[in-house]
Amino acid sequence: MEPRNVLRGKQRQIWSIAHKVDSICAKKANNFHIKKDNKYDDFFKERGLTKEDFQAIQAIIDTESFESIGYYDSVCYVGHQYQGLSLYGYSFGLHNKKLEDDYTRIIYNDTVSFDYGNGAFGDEKYPTKEAYLKGAHKSEVPD
Repeated sequence: MEPRNVLRGKQRQIWSIAHKVDSICAKKANNFHIKKDNKYDDFFKERGLTKEDFQAIQAIIDTESFESIGYYDSVCYVGHQYQGLSLYGYSFGLHNKKLEDDYTRIIYNDTVSFDYGNGAFGDEKYPTKEAYLKGAHKSEVPD
């Protein structure tokens, strides 16, 4: 999957969704990952989400046809699309939270990355990351 093609044209829309999730959490909820088929339970309640908060985030997932949304210490993760067992998504550092480069993501700038993960096997190296970075300018952010 080519990150530049997926992000082009959706960046502003997804940024606004990340900020909407941040406003729902409003410094009361943290460290959760909601998948489109999850049900509200004590796990989410213990992380500060009310049933209404959970339903609001679930509505975003459904409306935007995302796979999942996560929120971790001012970083909003949007699971965009499965390819086999692998999930491609975006991370947004909110409140100027700088994202760290690692083997699971391609960094566009300090606060936006394209991520790769695998629920069945855990974190895995982003396939074709080196080839992509060789042919692209890391500091260039698509429209």
